[in-house]
Amino acid sequence: MTLIDAGPLIALIDRGQGEVHEKCVAAQKLVVRPMFTAWPCLAEAMYVLGELGGLKGQKALWLFIETGRWLCTPR
Repeated sequence: MTLIDAGPLIALIDRGQGEVHEKCVAAQKLVVRPMFTAWPCLAEAMYVLGELGGLKGQKALWLFIETGRWLCTPR
């Protein structure tokens, strides 16, 4: 299990983060699944992605969660 903070969540979605985006995408392939986050981290990532790219970035993050591809939130 891996716990992920808001910064890497943002970098995974936002290609404008440059090298940080690339490193987070590469690291995502190596980390132990499942990956979890806390609701405050998710809220921060949604806010920042909304500021950076509007609804498109937020939808991309939500799609990862909704499909259960790699991210879970505690219930």
